Amino acid sequence: MLGASELGELSVSEGDNLSDEDLIIEDESASSLLMNESLSELMEEPDEIDKINTKLDLARAYVEMGDEEGARSILDEVLNEGDDMQKQDAQELLGRLS
Repeated sequence: MLGASELGELSVSEGDNLSDEDLIIEDESASSLLMNESLSELMEEPDEIDKINTKLDLARAYVEMGDEEGARSILDEVLNEGDDMQKQDAQELLGRLS
C-alpha cells in the first residue's frame, strides 16, 4: 500500500483558504491512487488462474490422446495450485480415468 509520504501530505494553516471541496478532491485523489494499486494487485491474479486453466486444458488433451499418466501428473498440479472450482474440475477428470 502507498504511505502518506507517497500520496502527498496536506498541511493547512490558519492563513490557507481551502474549501471543503478542496479537501474532498485531495481525499478522492488519494483514494483513487489506493484503488488503482488494489486493482493492479487484482489484475495479477487472473494470470495465475489462466495458468491453472491452461493446465486443465492440457490435461483434457492428454486424456483425449490416451496419455492418462501425463493427465494425472498435470491434474495433481491443479489440485495443489488451483482454486476450489479448478480443483473440482481436476477431481472430475481424475474420476474419468481408468
